[in-house]
Amino acid sequence: HELVPDELLAEVATPLDPAEPDPLEAFTFVGAPDAASVEASMLEGSAELRSTASEPPPRTGATGRTPGTVRERSMPPPKPGTAPTSPTFSSELTREGTLAPGGALRLLWQLQDRARPLWLHLDVAGGPEVRLGLRDGKLVAFEGPAHRMVAAQLREAGRWRTAVEDEAAAATLLREAVEQGTLDRFELASRLRRARETLLYVAATAHETQFALRPPIGELPTRPLLPGLVVAVASEGARRRLGTDLVLRWLGHDLGDRLILLPSFAVRAEQLGLEPELVEAFEAAADRPVLGLLHGLSASVGAAGALFALASCDAVRLETAPDVEDVPPDAVRSLLRRARGRAEVGSYFAVLEVSPEASEREIGEAHARLRRELLRLDLDALGLEELEGDRQEALAALDEAHAHLSNPRLRAAYAAAILG
Repeated sequence: HELVPDELLAEVATPLDPAEPDPLEAFTFVGAPDAASVEASMLEGSAELRSTASEPPPRTGATGRTPGTVRERSMPPPKPGTAPTSPTFSSELTREGTLAPGGALRLLWQLQDRARPLWLHLDVAGGPEVRLGLRDGKLVAFEGPAHRMVAAQLREAGRWRTAVEDEAAAATLLREAVEQGTLDRFELASRLRRARETLLYVAATAHETQFALRPPIGELPTRPLLPGLVVAVASEGARRRLGTDLVLRWLGHDLGDRLILLPSFAVRAEQLGLEPELVEAFEAAADRPVLGLLHGLSASVGAAGALFALASCDAVRLETAPDVEDVPPDAVRSLLRRARGRAEVGSYFAVLEVSPEASEREIGEAHARLRRELLRLDLDALGLEELEGDRQEALAALDEAHAHLSNPRLRAAYAAAILG
């Protein structure tokens, strides 16, 4: 299959031969056991559009994704009032689907090496919609609530009192502020860049995102809006936003599983712009339990997010190991200290490392994973027998939290009390 139907490609003026393989055909969700089951879960298509042409693409409901595969379908035209740079297409055909947790980052990696310019539309469930114009792996065009974010920031800072409800009004307000000399042009450009980065961070690390790929009609700009490759920017978002527990849950692995560096590690680490000391930390942790990497470094380093970014481009993988022995003792102490701290002062949700909105299934999976991580630690072999009491205390806290949160009524009441 082609990334975009032949009918659509025929209308693009830029020569596209020779044909390139569809990156979506190579989709495999990081950490999954086999490509067939991954494709079904990673790229389940959304339902046929039943709304009128003026309505936005439907979001997936809370009951789950609609079964199916990515396929050609119609998409609504640009909304009224969109900026002149909006992507417009003479064909109604496109490709769209729903991405699993963190799937937007993997999709960006799949598109990284394509020379063919395109538009990528990402619609985050419960979050923003952004349209990314990509050329040579860089962001050259952008649509999303960046102006609205900047206008809200300046209003909060007391620069003005005007509140704006939409992107077009925010863009007008900011342009007039520059013309009137109340806002420096360079400051506006810097704030817009940071807003675009933030929106990209959110889209790349979202739990669920709908996507659509389209070729541009006409030429995309050539000047990048963000420094570096778009995958590097998105991966920086992963480092800032993704914690250890979430990354391991998305990858389907435990702290005791071994880190394997794949042949593309060095190239991908350079593309990500990873610091030399972080690259060395990954190399030192190779073929050992990932516990040593993730708990041997400060959380501010963002090693968990870097791990997910590298796994998303098949530069690393985790392999299941029967026992946890070959890890630095300090990393084990850090793990047990954190578990003990949650048991002493944390909420039941914090003990299980889940949010108050977590489902019963997510709570059960978290309980099983965290117990497994603790029980696999061979404290005797590590010379850490004195920490057995901490482990037992943490295990008891996990069981207590699971017992309370497994009851739907207790869970709802407890979540309501926490959320206020």
